[in-house]
Amino acid sequence: MPFNHTQKLWTQKLIAALAAADTGPSASDLVNAPILNHWRSLVTPKGSPFLFGMVSGHPRLGSRWITTSQLVGINSEAGWARTASRWYQLSCPFADLEAKVARGLGVSEEDRPNFLQLNMPGCQSLDDITKLSLLLSAWRDRILQAGAEGD
Repeated sequence: MPFNHTQKLWTQKLIAALAAADTGPSASDLVNAPILNHWRSLVTPKGSPFLFGMVSGHPRLGSRWITTSQLVGINSEAGWARTASRWYQLSCPFADLEAKVARGLGVSEEDRPNFLQLNMPGCQSLDDITKLSLLLSAWRDRILQAGAEGD
């Protein structure tokens, strides 16, 4: 099935974002990037990963809870994520907020996982970074294949 113009442009944007993620952010990329706090990775039914969290310093959205565009790369240890649209500085993950609230309410250790439910219709939370890396690898292959088919 041939791509329409919009699909081709979006695929090109994703391929450029993949290349940026492969290189990793420069210091200026991160200094100018919005900060995503209490973030959690999620996956759409079609396997498209994205992030949810409280953003600050976003050039268009300001400071509020958001969902990002499609996630193409992440390094939580280095504190960054790359989406189709931009770089993000990663701050505290949602799991840390979840644990803090649970402790404050006296919830037992075994009842803490997924204590705070974050439900987005049709989407699944994915807090396991290893599984997220595998998903991103498969997602990357799909993007590159779509780019090759759209040429």
